[in-house]
Parts: sequence; structure tokens; C-alpha cells
Amino acid sequence: MFQSICLRRQFLNNQDSPIDIGFLTEAMLFYEHVHLVADYGIVEQLARHCGPDVLLALINEGFLKVHYIDRIVAIKTDNTGTSQERHKPATIHPHNLSWQLQNAAPVIFQQVTGKQGIRR
Repeated sequence: MFQSICLRRQFLNNQDSPIDIGFLTEAMLFYEHVHLVADYGIVEQLARHCGPDVLLALINEGFLKVHYIDRIVAIKTDNTGTSQERHKPATIHPHNLSWQLQNAAPVIFQQVTGKQGIRR
């Protein structure tokens, strides 16, 4: 078994699937530690595909470590159209507070299950 792997958003042709679920599943089989850098879209895809209970079980049992980012990664261009044009990485923090995990998770889980809260 390999030690660890870190996965992030994959740029697939389908925007509704920001990560290849099969690849993630294989990673959990072959790696002791799987770290997933996730955003709103990835959490939503996993909740829809696995269901909230399975997703939370994978996290709680240590099969998957989710590192949530509430910012968008972008490229900032300075001096556009000139010989001094420069590009650098930047992050954009949406003003929409629903991107923060504490706000996003309940909304996503409610959309997937059709229920509010956890009923046992």
C-alpha cells in the first residue's frame, strides 16, 4: 500500500463532475491517506453520488481527509495588452457566504436528501 496522495478538482468535460469518482475510489483502496482538496462543487458531487451518510462515514473513519477551500483560484493579469503584461496566481473570495463550508454543507445535504437536519 502506498503512503498518501492528494487529489484536487479535475477539469473534466462534464462540469457537473468536478472529480472522477472512480479515480477517488481507487485512491482510497491503494493509499493509506487520501487528501481531497474540495470546493463547493466537489462536496456537492460527493454528497449526490455517495449520499451524505456514506460521505461522512468515509471522513469519520479516516478513509478520506477533506480540505475544503472557499476561494476560487484564478490568474491575475497586470498591464494587459502591453509589453509589461504579467500574470500571477491569485485567489478570489466570493462575497457569497454560502461558499463557506459551515454554510454550504447543510444546504448541499438538504438538497441531496430533501430533508433538513439528520434524522436517526
